[in-house]
Amino acid sequence: MKTDFELSCSWNVYFSRNDVENWDDRLVHVTSFSTIQSFWAVYQHLALPSQLPVGCDYLVFRDGTEPHWENSENIAGGRWSFQMRKTESAECIDDKWLETLLALIGEQLPEQVNGAIVQSRVKQDRISIWTKDCAQLIGKCFRDLAKPWGPVIFQRHASRNSLKGNYLYCIHPTNPNVVQQCQ
Repeated sequence: MKTDFELSCSWNVYFSRNDVENWDDRLVHVTSFSTIQSFWAVYQHLALPSQLPVGCDYLVFRDGTEPHWENSENIAGGRWSFQMRKTESAECIDDKWLETLLALIGEQLPEQVNGAIVQSRVKQDRISIWTKDCAQLIGKCFRDLAKPWGPVIFQRHASRNSLKGNYLYCIHPTNPNVVQQCQ
């Protein structure tokens, strides 16, 4: 009797350190998983996002897609993300990160999603999904899944270094069925 189930693809888990500036030096490959059982084994041994030191991240990406903006699977896309204040996120960030991971590896998000990131920052935490393209449908799926209190915003990887027009789309909690151009 088979007691484990293969996922549709393998996934890589990374940790982003906060003690060096260079991105390649910050990014540490932790492990990979390709089955449900190996996912849970990895998840149970990682600190929860609410326990991450400020400036550190967890990144989970499809095997073959590195978490770099310039990666061929990422460059034409961007990230859909939402933020949570530290005061409201201790338990909630952990739950929303797990929900995001389960949707990601369980193929509940469109196949254009390459990975997910949770980031610990001084005043707020952020959960993002990285995409192959700029499709608005992905943002709506992510919004429906995560149900954040604040807006879900889309930032193109190509405009990351631009000071103007940094965010392309917004989905506000007051009107979650409408994707708007960001002002």
